[in-house]
Amino acid sequence: MIITPVITFNGASLSLSASGLTISYTRRDGSGAAVALTTGETANNGVLEVSANKLADSQSKIITYICDIAYADPSTGVTVRTQNTLTYSLITSGSDIKYAYITGESTFLYDSTRDIVGSDFIVLTADVSNVSISQWQYLNSSGQYVAFPTGNNQSISETTLTVTATENSIWLNNRTATIKLATSDPDVYDIH
Repeated sequence: MIITPVITFNGASLSLSASGLTISYTRRDGSGAAVALTTGETANNGVLEVSANKLADSQSKIITYICDIAYADPSTGVTVRTQNTLTYSLITSGSDIKYAYITGESTFLYDSTRDIVGSDFIVLTADVSNVSISQWQYLNSSGQYVAFPTGNNQSISETTLTVTATENSIWLNNRTATIKLATSDPDVYDIH
């Protein structure tokens, strides 16, 4: 298996060899802690190659690869960091699989005076199988997931969610937001 990230920054695609771009990988078995890649998992120039059947040897039968990306923006000198995960499961009965997955951008770009550069919103899209979307949520300052504000969305149980840079209540320390896609099965969700 070969995992090649596709990276966009401020609306433009970045080459994996772009100056200032750093890509690293770790792995997690089941709900365990993230650890270094193991034998048969090799990261080279931003691409992860898995050359062994890691799921067969996994006790949980679930492996998550975590891709950490840092990019030093040449126009502002600010390093932007993001993370994405890909989770693989060994399923013996494929028709019964339940999953939820969020796709979409994860970074807003600001200049040195805290004015936004580029788009002031991102759209997240949910992909689910054998579950229904119950609610988009965000992590509040008390560490609890609560319903996402409906100010910029007609519904928070549809497949898309619009997140604006000015959605003040969702930002922790005025810098980061953690968004959860909750489903009809409490054990099936995704976090962005």
